[in-house]
Amino acid sequence: MSAQSTAVAARHARAELADREFRGPVPWSVQDLTRLAGGYAFAFVVIGIAWFGASDQVAWNDAQVLWVNVGGAGLILAALSSAIWILYGRRMVGRKRLLLLALLEERQQLVASTRRKPAPAFSADEPLAGVALVTGNGMSKYHRASCPLVAGKAIREASANSVNADGLVPCGVCEPG
Repeated sequence: MSAQSTAVAARHARAELADREFRGPVPWSVQDLTRLAGGYAFAFVVIGIAWFGASDQVAWNDAQVLWVNVGGAGLILAALSSAIWILYGRRMVGRKRLLLLALLEERQQLVASTRRKPAPAFSADEPLAGVALVTGNGMSKYHRASCPLVAGKAIREASANSVNADGLVPCGVCEPG
């Protein structure tokens, strides 16, 4: 097995893993949403306990400050739950983006390897022995005189010098070069 096919197999394995982790239009699963809801519920319970504890005190004293601190800790827990949830989603989006970029690069390499190479232009020094070249007004390609694409059209004979000077490319059907 070549190194290139091993790399492709590894990419496909990562793609399958990412697809299992990242399904649907959002990067979070139901389990992630359940964890977020649990974090919020715990934070709101802590805030509620702090509120009930502080509401029992009539005067502002050290006991009330303690309950205010407990309420602040509940707010921090809620913010921490949100931050963890958002960062997890961001990480999953980043993974998917890297995976898609790798797959796109692989596809571009595959397309580039299957694309036909253009025929080289004629050198002005080397005449085409036995090949009559033709072109016409408004044509961007040159052809053999026997090419079916120029049959019945107003054409003129062309030389290797003139097709190079005019920047014409060879026909893909008759392949005159």
